[in-house]
Amino acid sequence: MDLFDYLPDQKIQVCKPCGYGVSPGNFGRHLAKHHPNHLDLSRKAIHQVIGDLTKVPLINHRKEPIRLPDPTEPHFRSLSLWRGLRCPKCPYVCLADNTISTHMASKHPSAIPSGRKPRTAIPPDPIPRIEVDCQRFFSKGSGSGFFQVTIMPSPEELEERRRLEEMRRELSREDFIRAQIEVQIKDIQEQLEPIESCILDNQDPTEASPWQEMTRWSRYLHGKDLRIVTRLARLPDPATEPELHCIIQSLERVVQSAHQSVCEDKINIFDQARINSFILQRRAFDRPLMVKLQKPTWRIYIKVWSCLLCFARRTSQPDCPIGLAHRLTPRQLTLLDQLFEYAHRLVQWQRVESTSESSILDGSSQEHICLSSFNRLDNTCLEFCISLLDHILRGDLFESVVIGFFAAKGVNEEKKILKEAYDYTPTLSAFIKVAQMLVIQRSVRAAEDGEVDYPGDLLDEMRDRFLLHGTHSPFNWALRLRAYGKKVGCC
Repeated sequence: MDLFDYLPDQKIQVCKPCGYGVSPGNFGRHLAKHHPNHLDLSRKAIHQVIGDLTKVPLINHRKEPIRLPDPTEPHFRSLSLWRGLRCPKCPYVCLADNTISTHMASKHPSAIPSGRKPRTAIPPDPIPRIEVDCQRFFSKGSGSGFFQVTIMPSPEELEERRRLEEMRRELSREDFIRAQIEVQIKDIQEQLEPIESCILDNQDPTEASPWQEMTRWSRYLHGKDLRIVTRLARLPDPATEPELHCIIQSLERVVQSAHQSVCEDKINIFDQARINSFILQRRAFDRPLMVKLQKPTWRIYIKVWSCLLCFARRTSQPDCPIGLAHRLTPRQLTLLDQLFEYAHRLVQWQRVESTSESSILDGSSQEHICLSSFNRLDNTCLEFCISLLDHILRGDLFESVVIGFFAAKGVNEEKKILKEAYDYTPTLSAFIKVAQMLVIQRSVRAAEDGEVDYPGDLLDEMRDRFLLHGTHSPFNWALRLRAYGKKVGCC
């Protein structure tokens, strides 16, 4: 693990950022207190990390003595360095003048001159001061005493010294100073780049943004690299992620089918008005769902949901570069695995058909297999999308991958800030519109498959469960954010 450095001779795990050793029984407490944002792991994963740290032999420094290095040995690079004082009579090392005086008085009283001090002159300090470089293994308790070390330059430092000597010989004094300044500026920029790329939940109370307080994005994204976060919510590259590209095409077909269902009145006018209302009571002036949008508008709307599916897939993988707070439900995980498996099979089948000169199947068989594969993929894609909406939130708001995706889409990668309300509400409108279309298509398919007598039966059930104000659902959170965003965006 990159946080710790193991000292085999002393049998100690040293926390490199803190610069001191950690007792075997305090690994979990130390990580939770001092590095809560470094791991981004679940409790189970943290236990696994602790198990890896304890695989090597570790000393119990409260019961066993620690082997101290010889003062001539090189210093430990993972331990903090101090400038201290060494006793001239023994190896004792401390940091403060008072401490070395107390030590000399108690351990070496004969070394301190006795007699009355003169009043007229300032007497010299009778205690010799030997300044040394020192380190310690632990920050407190047993094993926290300092010991003398010798600072040895690393191979990198030696190489840097050799390079500077060559530059000093080859360049003039002005050019040498200019080159040094440029190197220092570059080092500072490299140090600041990770900090500037992270989102920190440390807003000053006097600079609070009502929109940011409402969204809670800074809490969800605290300490995360915004470049990685935005990369997780991008559209897939067909060359490197063909399965995700196939899933995006499936979503487009599902939404197109839903649009066709509305245009062909497969769902009647009353149900269209019902799904366009987000309150429980029926109203006489509820308008039917508006679907007569331009094709570019539909493409923009579908793109939001396409990015959501990509975000859900990428963040569910073990090799995800960062850990986020949301968790997929067991049903969502099952449907996502099935969806990706069907997409993988379809991609493989299309590759075989495109590379083979002649197929062993006739045209009708090929068409049947192709149609069956597309239908299975589209049905699973629709079911997975409905499962994302049908996520009842009883605990943390960001348990839902949808709400986590809202935060990821709220990052302005170019400006390295979070988007404000006026720039974000169109994304919420796109999510809401496509979600309504998906619910319509799920209801129509249920009626066609004989699950219900009429599409409105299932539509009313889903609407009451997760499409209304007051429900504990991601859809309701999108409604709340959009209403609030429009209000503060007009101010």
